[in-house]
Amino acid sequence: LSFLENHDEQRAASSFFASDALKALPAFVCMSLMRTGPLMVYSGQELGERGMSAEGFSAADGRTTIFDYWSLPCLRRHYFCPSESDAAEEAVFRIYSKTLRLSSTDVVAKGMFFDLTYANGPLGDTCFAFFRKHYDEELLVVCNFSGSQLRARLFIPDHAFRCLGLRQRPRFSAQCLLTAARFSCLRLMPDDYLNLSLPPYGFIALKLNE
Repeated sequence: LSFLENHDEQRAASSFFASDALKALPAFVCMSLMRTGPLMVYSGQELGERGMSAEGFSAADGRTTIFDYWSLPCLRRHYFCPSESDAAEEAVFRIYSKTLRLSSTDVVAKGMFFDLTYANGPLGDTCFAFFRKHYDEELLVVCNFSGSQLRARLFIPDHAFRCLGLRQRPRFSAQCLLTAARFSCLRLMPDDYLNLSLPPYGFIALKLNE
């Protein structure tokens, strides 16, 4: 079971951790798309719940109480009063929804995994990148964990092609399955570089066979 939050830990969006749900999105995308096992999304996490209310007998400690009669305002708004929904919460929810749907597809739920970070030296300090492959479906995921624009020259070792049976592409275009970002004039060849640009705390999941 993979998860970012549970009832014991401080919420990812709390002031004690990332302070912003958007900064935690790369971690959620990475966690959701790199494994074949089940995922847990803790109550309100999909809306960026910060856990900073002093509810019941609990202080504003970045956690959500499970020992008091309590309900989260973000959940009440989203599920029972949609007209009162917060725009920032809904933006987080859309990414969670798309990521969870993608995680249930065969390329993630059944596919092979190949880590690219080991072959990219210092780039691994700020991002994590990997392939998923299932029959003809090929997925490239890159997550930027830094607060700076990432202009990455992602090295693709020949071993990835031999291990996964990737198709060489001297020139191709692809659209991110999680955002509206589109990439053109890309090159995917053995022992060569793939040039990508990601915004601060950005992420992409490119379906290569489209």
